[in-house]
Amino acid sequence: MTTFTRGRLADSDALAQRAGRARATGVAVYTLAEVAANRSARPGFVLGYGSISAPDIKPGLHRLLGPPQDR
Repeated sequence: MTTFTRGRLADSDALAQRAGRARATGVAVYTLAEVAANRSARPGFVLGYGSISAPDIKPGLHRLLGPPQDR
């Protein structure tokens, strides 16, 4: 699944750092710039959710996005 970001999460460095931290906790996420043919892609994430159970999605998003004040 692809999601575009804005605000604080529109910065490519902030996206890369957040994606790296989330991957370190087991969340399958990449920035669009990491996977796009055009490295200047819109800011956003590519989320892998094919092998995750529904109850585990929300905790994974919290690990990616952090507390509400960080979004």
